[in-house]
Amino acid sequence: MAEGLTAWRQHCVTCGLWDGFRKASHFRIRAEYRDNNVKGVCTGGEWKGEETAALQTCAKWAKWSVLK
Repeated sequence: MAEGLTAWRQHCVTCGLWDGFRKASHFRIRAEYRDNNVKGVCTGGEWKGEETAALQTCAKWAKWSVLK
C-alpha cells in the first residue's frame, strides 16, 4: 500500500459505504490504498451503485467501522 488517509478525512476510502480495495493501518487510524486511481462502488451514499475514486467525497459519508 502506498497511500493512506486518516480516519477523520471524509473521503470514499475512509467510508463504510465504499466497496473499493483498501486495508486499515496497523493501529487502525488510517485507510491504506494502492494509489489515488483506486476505484470502488458506492453502496449507499450519494453515488450509490456508481464507481467512485478513493478521494471522492459526498454528504452521506459514514466512517468505515474498522477505523478508530
